[in-house]
Amino acid sequence: MHDPTSRSWRASAIKDGKPVFLYTVTTDVMVQMDLGLPKLASLIESARQIIPSSRTDEENHLDLAAGAFIEQVKKEEYSSTRTLDVQPAESLPTSTPVACVGGSGGSLLCSIWEEEKWPIIKETALHLLKETTDKIRLSHDVLRDRWDLSDEDIQHISGYASSDSEIACENDGQDLIFYAGK
Repeated sequence: MHDPTSRSWRASAIKDGKPVFLYTVTTDVMVQMDLGLPKLASLIESARQIIPSSRTDEENHLDLAAGAFIEQVKKEEYSSTRTLDVQPAESLPTSTPVACVGGSGGSLLCSIWEEEKWPIIKETALHLLKETTDKIRLSHDVLRDRWDLSDEDIQHISGYASSDSEIACENDGQDLIFYAGK
């Protein structure tokens, strides 16, 4: 049964050198459980040590998500959270969560899902290529805004495409130009 108080969240991170999205869900019950924990065990309180909060009901959800992401990216395979820009997510990946964080006494609070950005960008480019016979261009600004990519991430995309048989990509300095197949 769907909890009407649930909110989905997304943040960017770097895992094993590749840009990924992290996702989590918060509910009113989860917020109350976390706020009931000792401060040192609370994901909300760990986020508030870094991010200013007005401590409203909505901010509690945001802080819980931020605390969950902070806890996840402490793991060795992650090298960056960028600015820890936590945003509402329209949906969650259909995959199994990669981790659970928070809670106490053996009960875990927040599930974490992860999704690599390159397959999402590739899927979008292939979809757009079906509508044309030649090529499509995605500006660096679109890549930054839509997929929260850094300039360094954008530079790596043509490398990801070079090892992919379905799509090719060139970077002209302002746009990434995608072509179907090789």
